[in-house]
Amino acid sequence: MTRDYALVVIYGAERIPTLTSGHIDAVADHISGAGGEVNSVNSWGKRKLAYSIQDEREGHYVLLEFSADPSRIQNLEQSLRINEDVMRFLIARQEFDMSPVLAVESEGRR
Repeated sequence: MTRDYALVVIYGAERIPTLTSGHIDAVADHISGAGGEVNSVNSWGKRKLAYSIQDEREGHYVLLEFSADPSRIQNLEQSLRINEDVMRFLIARQEFDMSPVLAVESEGRR
């Protein structure tokens, strides 16, 4: 049984001046290696943090949407925790896709 997840990763901008596809591919490969499937990758670029984290004021934000077995999520979290380039991350389970619901609501308002 697989579920859909969203993963936001913040890489330190001082540690990694230029975010490369190798950094993103390492996380995507770990998801794929655990039997998951990466559905989309969206790099948000370098952004200013609301507060300093480990003496850094900026970070590279990346959103990955993927499907995986819930039992594999703990291993992914552990690998992200030990990755020195990752400042913060958040994994959230996606309950369902809202786009069809929003499309039906907008048609009804015409």
